[in-house]
Amino acid sequence: MTVELYLLFVLASALLVATPGPNVALVVGTSLRYGARTGLLTVGGVNLGLVLQLSAVAAGLTWIVDLFAHHFDLIRYIGAAYLALLGCSSFSPGPRL
Repeated sequence: MTVELYLLFVLASALLVATPGPNVALVVGTSLRYGARTGLLTVGGVNLGLVLQLSAVAAGLTWIVDLFAHHFDLIRYIGAAYLALLGCSSFSPGPRL
């Protein structure tokens, strides 16, 4: 590996690490919209989810991950349908979901 290629890899890795993920976007968006208290509750919920996920992996329950991997397309289509429903409901004047 050349020095130039290594420096390019280090730069790309640093940019990926510095880029905020979806959890950060969720917390920032919730905090800006509903206030600091709700933002802190969101931080707690995100961290609780991470703890549960890491606990399942540490306990050797990777079969749960394998189970969901087989049904990934179904979960993806359900999520897409829900997003389409939310998008269509934003155009209607009635109550929102």
